[in-house]
Amino acid sequence: MKDLTIRKSASSGIHQLFKPVVFMLLALTGVGTQIGYCDDLASSPELPGSELSAIHTMRTIANVNQTGVNNNASVRQQGAAQNAQVNQYGSNNQASAVQGGGVGNSARLNQAGADNTIAVDQHGSKNHTTVGQDGNGNAVAVNQSSNGLQAQVHQFGSLNTTAVNQSAGAPPVIVNQYGNGTFAKLTQY
Repeated sequence: MKDLTIRKSASSGIHQLFKPVVFMLLALTGVGTQIGYCDDLASSPELPGSELSAIHTMRTIANVNQTGVNNNASVRQQGAAQNAQVNQYGSNNQASAVQGGGVGNSARLNQAGADNTIAVDQHGSKNHTTVGQDGNGNAVAVNQSSNGLQAQVHQFGSLNTTAVNQSAGAPPVIVNQYGNGTFAKLTQY
């Protein structure tokens, strides 16, 4: 962990307190673990300068944005060039993204409403998942266990459930649920 310092800018006279505050806010609103190449490669003693520019394009990124109360986001990333974006608006929403091993997985999780749940598990490389929930009490689980898999799930309404399991050779899947109380389960090999 890098030491956080407070510096006074010579030109503006404003204290640089922003970085510690942002770190604390993220720690309070989201949970995340990154294993592998991180966004701060410039300070890495393990990488000589010539390797730095080549690997910088394969950075792992996790962004969590939350508005509302009692929202919970968890991101666990292992490998290079993983990308997770979680947006939660409302209350009591739960979102989890696990990106294990491999390279180049992406997960985009968007929740608007209350009591929605998303769980995405990606193992392999170049898997892509987008989930959007607009309503209350919706649930989505996506499990991708191979390479090059794609899933899109959009729920509009309340109490909808979708489960997607994809493994080697599965074609892209798009699920749109409208209304209330609908159920979809897809297993692709």
